[in-house]
Amino acid sequence: MSVRARRVQALAAAALVGLGLAAASPARAELRRVEAVGAVPIREGAAPSLRQAALHAALAEAALQAARSLFETEAGKPPPEDLGAALGATPEDYAVSYRLVEDRGEQPALLTGQGPNDREYVVLVEVQVDVGRLRDRLRERGRLAGAPPLSEAPTRFRLEVLDLPSARAYTAIRGALDAAGGTVVPLELEPRRALLQVSGLPAAQAVERLRVAQLPPDLWIEPLEPEAPGAPARVRVRLGTPPGPPVELEAPSGEGAPTPAPGEALESAPADAPPPAPAEPSAFEPPAAAPAPN
Repeated sequence: MSVRARRVQALAAAALVGLGLAAASPARAELRRVEAVGAVPIREGAAPSLRQAALHAALAEAALQAARSLFETEAGKPPPEDLGAALGATPEDYAVSYRLVEDRGEQPALLTGQGPNDREYVVLVEVQVDVGRLRDRLRERGRLAGAPPLSEAPTRFRLEVLDLPSARAYTAIRGALDAAGGTVVPLELEPRRALLQVSGLPAAQAVERLRVAQLPPDLWIEPLEPEAPGAPARVRVRLGTPPGPPVELEAPSGEGAPTPAPGEALESAPADAPPPAPAEPSAFEPPAAAPAPN
């Protein structure tokens, strides 16, 4: 894929992410907006997704910037040199949402290389950083004073959304997860597919919430089995009307009930009931002929 094609795809993905920002920011979070540059060196045999690697680097840089500011404010001194190591290797844990501001692509290496022929891939990202999570992590690692949070079972998982038809459907999916108490970070965005990281909800509960969510007209969510153990949870966006539960028909009663067949009674008469009166001649049948006189 050419550099121009990658940039076009990146801009389209950025627009999709931007549309979902409002649905991804939980009101309870303590957020800080940070702009960060992510750069990775381009080497022979490097991973094909340089843009994703640069995005990861930008998220790590944004988390580190926010952590340094937090440390200086609450500890009243410069942060230690190993502050980045204390945050761990998954900066997506602290990113509530992000927006790709600029995909600079391949350029001479100014941030990651030293040789005149070195090149790097660079992106500029705006990140909404969860400061509360940063504070909890720094307290867990003994970098900040204060009681560490109670340990909780992890509820973070990856969710793959297939056959995604539009940005409107993407925003509705993120809104449904947010309303259920989840936090969504997009990991991969491409035409008709999104890979999301969802925190704060068990996978089964999140998929069920999506199955019953109010999506744009004629769209519904079909849960799918993971491709393999440990693989992301999967759902597919389907067109049309979702299948409903089987309809159970009840026997009608009262007025409008069907007339029993001739010779069939709706209820059996009690044994001591008087015999029924002879039936009167029908208006549509002549009476039986009287016997002829001898």
